[in-house]
Amino acid sequence: LGRATDTVDFYKILITERKDWPAPKYGWLFDDHIAAYLRVLRKRFITRDPFPFHTKRIAFIDSWFVSYWCKEYDQFKIKPERFKFKGTPYEKLVLGLEPKDQQTNMKWIEDVDHLYIVH
Repeated sequence: LGRATDTVDFYKILITERKDWPAPKYGWLFDDHIAAYLRVLRKRFITRDPFPFHTKRIAFIDSWFVSYWCKEYDQFKIKPERFKFKGTPYEKLVLGLEPKDQQTNMKWIEDVDHLYIVH
C-alpha cells in the first residue's frame, strides 16, 4: 500500500481488501470526495481538446442532486400532478444550466444521451 507508481497500482490500492487495510476506516470515499471528482470530470468535459470521453453527448450529475431526487420521489409518487418542473433547478439541470459555474448548455435527449450519476 502507499503510493501508486502506475495506473494498475492506482486501481490495486483502491480495491485493497478490507483485511489488508491499515485502519478500520481506511479506504472509503464519502459524498464530498465523489462530488469533487465529478466536478473534475465535468471540467475536463468542458475544457479538454482532444476530448477525453467516448462521446460529447454526456452529462455528469452531482451526487447531492441525485440524493435530492430520491428524497423528492416519495412526494412525487403521492401526487405527481403537484410536482413542478418548470422554473426549478430540475429544469436548469436538464437544460445544462446547472451547476452555474460549469454550465454545458447541453439539453438532455436533444444533446445528451448518457447521464453519469453516483447513487
